[in-house]
Amino acid sequence: MIKELEMMIVSEEDGYYIIEIVDDVIAVLKFSPKEKELVFQSENELTEFLKDNEYQLRKLLHNKRPNSFYVGFKLKFSMIAGKDVAKFNDRNNIVVVDHGEIYVIDKESKKKLIEIYTDGSFNEKREIGAYAILVKEMDKSYREEAFISESKSSSLIELEAVIKALELIKGDVRIVTDSQYVRKGITEWIVHWKRNNWTTANGTKAKNIDRWKHLEKLCLNRYIELEWVKAHSNHFENDYCDIKSKEMTRGIVMKKKVVAFVCTHNSCRSQMAEGWANYLGSDILEVYSGGTEEYPEVKPKAVEVMKEVGIDISHHKPKLVTDIPVEVDYLITMGCGVVCPFVANNHEEDWGLDDPSGGPVEGFRVTRDLIKDKVIDFIEQIKNKEK
Repeated sequence: MIKELEMMIVSEEDGYYIIEIVDDVIAVLKFSPKEKELVFQSENELTEFLKDNEYQLRKLLHNKRPNSFYVGFKLKFSMIAGKDVAKFNDRNNIVVVDHGEIYVIDKESKKKLIEIYTDGSFNEKREIGAYAILVKEMDKSYREEAFISESKSSSLIELEAVIKALELIKGDVRIVTDSQYVRKGITEWIVHWKRNNWTTANGTKAKNIDRWKHLEKLCLNRYIELEWVKAHSNHFENDYCDIKSKEMTRGIVMKKKVVAFVCTHNSCRSQMAEGWANYLGSDILEVYSGGTEEYPEVKPKAVEVMKEVGIDISHHKPKLVTDIPVEVDYLITMGCGVVCPFVANNHEEDWGLDDPSGGPVEGFRVTRDLIKDKVIDFIEQIKNKEK
């Protein structure tokens, strides 16, 4: 059971902060950030609960930065009643997210599931990241996927790998990763961040909120086992993903096809298409978009609906088609009847999409989803050499 609580620092005495923790009643304690000394000053049911789960409370207080202790500080947080801390901390055990419930099992209690192995890498010299996904089906056969990432942190790239894996494979699965960042995020941090408007115990916003929210959504209404494996420990599948992701960052990959999405203002449909193509096909596509007329900004509703599915195009700016720096393999117009300046290409097609600009956000969502389907079909045709 997850118990939701709220704490407030009410006073300070000689380096000790007096803290009230509230649910239906108030528990009072004092804590010294310097000495790490914790003293319970009240006697009631909530105080006994905190004593029984003292490790979780201490972990919260110990991880707070000293400058985040001040009178008036407030924080909403959660504790798992009766949490077996030793089991959760034992990396040999498997953490389970089971339709919203979080618990631990030993390896002998694993279910028979599709297994997904993931790993990521960032090449500092080339400033490029990549991740690989290896899926072991129920019949023991394997299939692999690999993707380029624009992120510059190995931890974040490994998070992206797990997100992509859960998008690709629906239903109950086992994720096998060497990332403690991912494991702790799913099973510990998200629970606390949500209670406090995605703010950490230090009062600062959590990093990569959009990705964590998207991951949480992917975990809903399913059973997921999270198994940790030590990196570089002669684990075949983990080593394979590590090698594959590093190969991607070194450029040992097929030559990418260049695609340009074009509409009048490059402010909506073509921007969403660029976002989807980078998200779904960055391993095989080099993606550009442009317009035939200047425009000041990407439509806010386009940014909003793409953010809903975990794709951030808020940094995108409208560009002219003449700014596209390379010869393209595929020139795709969105359906606005634009007459493009000459852009050298090997294949040209029109997707015939209505412009949702000026309409309600629901229209932007419909267009977003239509573009996603078209991008998926486009990528599959390239992979199958049908284009």
